[in-house]
Order: sequence, then structure tokens, then C-alpha cells
Amino acid sequence: MLKNKNGWWMHHHELYPLLGIKGSKLPVEGFGEIEVQGVHFRCAPQEPTTKRNWRGNLVHRSKHRLFYFCEPCGGWIPFGRAGQHNRGKDHKFFASWHD
Repeated sequence: MLKNKNGWWMHHHELYPLLGIKGSKLPVEGFGEIEVQGVHFRCAPQEPTTKRNWRGNLVHRSKHRLFYFCEPCGGWIPFGRAGQHNRGKDHKFFASWHD
């Protein structure tokens, strides 16, 4: 996974310019697979807002939309869960096969 200049996991505000996203929001229509420094990313399209809160206001769903491909595991992992995934026992098990 990508790390910033300090050696920490990248945050969205550091990754978005590398993906060509201007501003702080993902495009509504999403995008296909993009490679950044050897890591593949994809973005799912935003689902229409149909759910209402207790006041009757429309609210956005809080599903993950930005995913990266974890080569050792062979799956698409939400970008916001990269740190948790890389510390998990399943990732360590599959990563040990690739060393």
C-alpha cells in the first residue's frame, strides 16, 4: 500500500491528487481501474440517495467506494481499511506465501 513522505499510510487528501481528483470528493460516477505507483485503485459509483433520517431529510449512505487491489490476498479492499487489513491475520497468512 502507498505510504506518504513520512512513512505513514496515505490519507485521502494525499491520494486524491495522484488519482487525478480535484477537491475532496470522489466523482459521483466513479471510475475504472487506475494504477498509482504499482497499486491498482477503483471507485464505485455513488448510489442514489433514497434513505431518510428521523427528521425526513435525505441522507447519503456511508458505503465504501474507493478500493485498492491487495495482491497477496487477491481481493479489493476499501482504501479506508488498508491499515486494519494489513495488520489482520488473513493478510499476514497470504503475504507469507508471497515472500
